[in-house]
Amino acid sequence: MRRKARQRNDYKRYLYHKEVGEYMEHPSQLCFADEVGQDGRGSQRRRGWGPIGEDIIITEYLNRGKHISVLALYSFDGFMAFDWKEGGYDGDAFLSAVELTIYPHLQRYEKGNPRPNSIFVIDNCPAHKKYEKELRALVEGCGAKIIFLAPYSPIDNPIEMAFNCFKACWRRHGMWLTALPMHSRIRWCLLNCYADSETSAPHTYAACGYN
Repeated sequence: MRRKARQRNDYKRYLYHKEVGEYMEHPSQLCFADEVGQDGRGSQRRRGWGPIGEDIIITEYLNRGKHISVLALYSFDGFMAFDWKEGGYDGDAFLSAVELTIYPHLQRYEKGNPRPNSIFVIDNCPAHKKYEKELRALVEGCGAKIIFLAPYSPIDNPIEMAFNCFKACWRRHGMWLTALPMHSRIRWCLLNCYADSETSAPHTYAACGYN
């Protein structure tokens, strides 16, 4: 069973893909930013090895732990940059993180010269839209384009697939990752969440229709 948001509007998805089609000459021009939440439950393994027919029991503290939010920039080459904070991002924190973390990686958009990361794509969550005017001025100030995804359409956002791998990596290596500082923990998982780092990001782009 797959779940589909009733609020998803196929006509708005059509308009989004039409806008992308007007600018994109190569999928490497697109880069995506979004947040993902993580807490102590993220390091709890869901599977393990044991004798056939016997339950596997793991003794651990059952608590949520500290909740953090990770804001990452995802490109045709994989995860490029990230920021994190305890709790969630509001409009002010998001705009500040974009300026400090994402802005330096954006390139000028030029028709006929498809530079990587020259089209910045984000979704429509309230924190992203609160300062839309300021965000647009920031991105366009360096010559890049900014495009908002159609509402309730994570199917068009390859970073959603990448975050699934990030969380799986966090669970898989959670036992020893807890010894690292949080920043190092996040960075290691973002860089090592794919078995084949050379082809994984292009695969997620193609799976979302960017090819």
